[in-house]
Amino acid sequence: MASSGPGSGGPGGTPGTATVRRIAHPDAAGLAKALEPPTTLVVEEGLADTDTRPTEIRPPSSLGLVLSARTVFGLDVVSLFLNAIATRHPPARTRGHDLEVALQEALANAVIHGSLEVSSALREDPDRFALYCQLVDERLVDPHFGGRAVAVRAEWDQTGLRLSVEDQGGGYDPATLGPAVPSDIAKSGRGLQMIAALANAVAFENRGRRLIMSFAA
Repeated sequence: MASSGPGSGGPGGTPGTATVRRIAHPDAAGLAKALEPPTTLVVEEGLADTDTRPTEIRPPSSLGLVLSARTVFGLDVVSLFLNAIATRHPPARTRGHDLEVALQEALANAVIHGSLEVSSALREDPDRFALYCQLVDERLVDPHFGGRAVAVRAEWDQTGLRLSVEDQGGGYDPATLGPAVPSDIAKSGRGLQMIAALANAVAFENRGRRLIMSFAA
């Protein structure tokens, strides 16, 4: 079930009317419906903290989504969100594969390593892979971890499209990654390496909790 209401662009944003839809217990059909135009921001109800909510929504050239880590893990959020973008901005389809893979990797990192705080080192070690799976399962149902918000935002214009993914995990120092190029990002995991190879530019904010990916038209 979704509800809607008016809103406004965030501080420093171009004035405009934002349509915010709040959705309880989202499933695929409900989320797809909530993301239909003229919606500009969809927020899952019941999130304990909304600090990661994307505030600079500038209709009609942006779209935001805030869900729990548990919901992101359980739904095909990537397809739903990118389809909603393409409906509003058809040129995005020309970078469809790059956007899909990069957003999938970014959300996986935000949920597993950010929100759930499960180390990728466990997954890479055959002797500890069972522990990795156990921790993921346990923390998804733990409100402290699985209930954390994951925010996704898209903004576009004639030059291209920018995607950002933000989580509420502990963060890290992006400086330890070195320049945002594949050879350096590879040290932190194959997911970020893949993102850097697909996007035209990658940046980190909020102590590494926010990943920003830019794709040229």
